[in-house]
Amino acid sequence: MVNTKQNTPILILPGETIVELLEEKGMTQLELAKRMGRPHKTINEIIKGKASITPETAIQLEGVFSVPANFWMNLESNYQVALVRFNFLKKLEKEYKIAEKYPYKEMIKLGWISPCKENKEVVKCMLNFFGVISLENVVEKNIFVGVQYRISSKKNHSKEAVTAWLRKGVLEAQKIQTNNFDIKKLKDNLLNIKKLMFNSPSDFMPELKKLLADCGVALVILKNLKNVTINGVTRWISPDKALIQMSIRGKYADIFWFSLFHEIGHLLLHRKKGIYVNSENETINKEQEKEANKFASDILISETEYHNFVEKFKMFRDVDILKSFAKKNGVIDGVVVGRLQNDEIIGQNQLNNLRNKYEWVD
Repeated sequence: MVNTKQNTPILILPGETIVELLEEKGMTQLELAKRMGRPHKTINEIIKGKASITPETAIQLEGVFSVPANFWMNLESNYQVALVRFNFLKKLEKEYKIAEKYPYKEMIKLGWISPCKENKEVVKCMLNFFGVISLENVVEKNIFVGVQYRISSKKNHSKEAVTAWLRKGVLEAQKIQTNNFDIKKLKDNLLNIKKLMFNSPSDFMPELKKLLADCGVALVILKNLKNVTINGVTRWISPDKALIQMSIRGKYADIFWFSLFHEIGHLLLHRKKGIYVNSENETINKEQEKEANKFASDILISETEYHNFVEKFKMFRDVDILKSFAKKNGVIDGVVVGRLQNDEIIGQNQLNNLRNKYEWVD
């Protein structure tokens, strides 16, 4: 058992109960050892907590003191659990140095973890959030293993913040019921997904999540934490369930839809266990990232038609031509504008009035 005094845990040894009974009966440790047929040294070690009360010892204590064996076993069991908890609480103090690297204040604000006042509480909340016994065991901290994500290299990113963001995505995905992953069904639904971009987020999001869930994909939309410069993540959380985790960095609708189809591209084109990093600072899986980008571009706008349109647009610079082209290809105007900006056909801020924005509503 554990008592508390000034918030400091105090362990109560099972041997203290033996000492109380010895005093009550006017018996010495040596006499108890003889009555139990055990060495005096063993009895002394049990009393000092250096040796445990075994089932055999419990039966012997029952015979001497007429106190049931299960009482002694429960006493020992409770002490061992309390001892582990005592050591665990001591370890929490050391783990705070790791915990404080995570954006726990921001996570509290977003409701991801409970409010914490003391350092130990912060560590406990973080351990519960990650589902680990030590923050050294956080699975998601190795962000390049088993994760494909689109990340902006224009800003520094915090590994701890990214780790927390990835973990929250998995926690939310676990709440979403999906069918087993069906690659054919996902391919067949690409056009239906594309059509949804003409609706407002409040209208298209439930339908989009349902369409993807039917194909075995959990879609999670999360606010980015500070220094998490990620547009989208693709990962497998089971052999038959994929997760696409999205943010709305930049808020532009065209970026959201391009990122979504980019992540879907990874699911359709690449193996389940892969590392796909889209960053100027990374050299791994450049080919897979190019393939996912091309997949997203081709789904949104036909390559041939796009080149024909560009030639015409360069000549006239007519917004009506752009809008007509967007309608013909079944995309919102912003998708065409974003493509033109990306290809440096127009300036980065030109025609931004044609690009819709999505806003978070808490």
